[in-house]
Amino acid sequence: MAEMPSSPKPPAPQGAQAASRHEGHDPTGQHDHRQEPGQELRDQTQALMTQGKEVAAEYYEEGRNQIRAWQQHLEKHVREKPLQSVLIAAGVGLLYALLRRR
Repeated sequence: MAEMPSSPKPPAPQGAQAASRHEGHDPTGQHDHRQEPGQELRDQTQALMTQGKEVAAEYYEEGRNQIRAWQQHLEKHVREKPLQSVLIAAGVGLLYALLRRR
C-alpha cells in the first residue's frame, strides 16, 4: 500500500482563533501582553494587603500593650487605696442604676 503524504491541517475557523486570543493565547503560542497589567495590579494589591496586615498587627499589639499597662495601673491603684476604689465603684453603680431607671 502506498502511503499518502499527510496534508497540512486546515486553518482553524475564524471564531476559534478569536476565542483563543480572547483567552490570552494566540494561535502561535505567544503570550498575550494584555495579561501583564492585570498581573501587575494583582501583585500590587497583594503587596498592599500584606502591608495592611502588618500595620494592623502593629496597631493590635500596641493597643494590647496599652490595655495591659492600664490594667496594671488600675490594679496598683486598687491595692494602694482599696476603700476609695470600693466607694468609687459603688458610686458608679448607683449612677448607672439611676440612669437605667429613666
